[in-house]
Amino acid sequence: MSPAAAASRGARRGPAVRAREAVVRRTGVAAAWSSDRTRAVADALALVKLDGYEQRMPAKMRRAALKGVLSAKQSAGELRVVEGFALDEIKTRAFIEHLDAWDAQGKVLLVLAARDETVERSCANVREVRVILADSLNVVELLEADTVIFTRDALTRAQEVYA
Repeated sequence: MSPAAAASRGARRGPAVRAREAVVRRTGVAAAWSSDRTRAVADALALVKLDGYEQRMPAKMRRAALKGVLSAKQSAGELRVVEGFALDEIKTRAFIEHLDAWDAQGKVLLVLAARDETVERSCANVREVRVILADSLNVVELLEADTVIFTRDALTRAQEVYA
């Protein structure tokens, strides 16, 4: 094929083909396409990823959202602050007894200051419990939880990080 013919052929390519070629140029990965429809969907997704439509939320706005959700949980009585855990060994039953003592209902978000393997493994089999570190608090998990339990150390750590 002559260079002029190749250039004219490139000019007739559609935006989906040009997007796929851009993905291959940027990532160096060429995918095997099974059908035209799959190719079109993948090309549309590649366009979205290339254009980068995600938006970063400013840190002040994230902090304000966290404070708002925590205030709403506190006023609704869904926020508990406990001294800590007295789990000597990894036992799910002992963990459930702690939850019952704290009157934790529904989905429970347990916020710890640092990783605690005993607590994490004790609640691993409890379906409605999620453990998160105070450094990793986010609005989505706070909103999904029916009860939020902070340890005293986690609360001070969250105040240090998000103040």
